[in-house]
Amino acid sequence: MTSTTIANLALARLGNSTITDITEDTEIARACQLLYEPTRKELLRSHRWNFAQKRATLTQLADAPLFGWDHAYQLPSDYMRVCEVNESEHGDVVSDRFIVEGQQLLTNSDEVNLVYVYDCSNVAIFDPLFVEAFAVKMAVKLCDTLRGSSSQSEKLAVEYDRLTGPLARRVDANEGRRRKGPITRSSEFVRARIFGGDTQTNEFPAAT
Repeated sequence: MTSTTIANLALARLGNSTITDITEDTEIARACQLLYEPTRKELLRSHRWNFAQKRATLTQLADAPLFGWDHAYQLPSDYMRVCEVNESEHGDVVSDRFIVEGQQLLTNSDEVNLVYVYDCSNVAIFDPLFVEAFAVKMAVKLCDTLRGSSSQSEKLAVEYDRLTGPLARRVDANEGRRRKGPITRSSEFVRARIFGGDTQTNEFPAAT
């Protein structure tokens, strides 16, 4: 598997002729080069892909935030997306509250062990379903660039949104995530179910 292979999978979706190398000096290859990196990074940001995860203990910065948080930590240079902070899955448990600002993670915790999606460019370790999603997503963008066909672009976008993207994320999630305990009443998921999307309050209805 190479970047040229992924580009050709996208071109095949459009019925275009394939290219010999993504770096060749042709109109089609130049379009593929232009869209390859932005599409790759967009997909990496869209999900906590197992093949693209790393672990790191973050370095606390000397200068604390001006207000709102006790500590600031430097994010890794290849950071793309948070998966877990101090063994709490991001989005499930709110006991380890934090925000990301620029290249820093702000929190009240005295230390931060981070699991994150990194900027993985090694095509050899891409998950097959990630490759398929990558090709379809790239085809959507190439369609407008090479063909100017809004109808075909819309068809491919629907395929990605309804089939390819969700399937890739669902299979990947089922293979890689482990619950570190039951979801508590303080989890954002449970609070959203109770309050209809308002997850800011800490009050819960009385037990019946």
